[in-house]
Amino acid sequence: TLNNSSAADELEITENVDSVDENAEEPQGQIATIDLSKDEIVAEMEKLLQEKPYQVKDAVTRLKNAFADIRKKEIEVEKQAFLDKGNEEAAFAVMDDTAEIKMKELLAKYKELRAEQLAAIEAEKQANLEKKNAILDEMRTIIADVDNVNRQYNKFQQLQQDFKAVGDTPAETVTSLWKTYQQLTE
Repeated sequence: TLNNSSAADELEITENVDSVDENAEEPQGQIATIDLSKDEIVAEMEKLLQEKPYQVKDAVTRLKNAFADIRKKEIEVEKQAFLDKGNEEAAFAVMDDTAEIKMKELLAKYKELRAEQLAAIEAEKQANLEKKNAILDEMRTIIADVDNVNRQYNKFQQLQQDFKAVGDTPAETVTSLWKTYQQLTE
């Protein structure tokens, strides 16, 4: 059992060491399994939706996989019972499951929250890009005024600090921004 404060960490998890075939896609090592019922998994998902999506991504994945495993086993049992009654396999239809419907709704809500979060992060990166470009423009203005460069040295140093203090920008702009900054400071 893990003991941390967030809902993601309150899951009852047991660690099993399994050796995995070298050609398999999963790495060898510890694989976390969740020992909860479908209804308990749904309840945990509801709790996780109260957290920030990026903080619970791994827990959501574990719950989703655990639920799918349970549901797959239930369907196999239903199918076997159906076939044991002498029915044709082609006539088998999976019965609706209220926990599965609820789980799908919760996963859709999580996906929506995650998309909103990613959009907010991207918007923040764009705003940071604009701030850094404005700082670089100010630095260019100071450099262009050759007669007053010494008088504005302190302002230039402050702009350097401001540039470094601004947060992340979109990945595709990082290199060009840094090169421009280096050129202006030299």
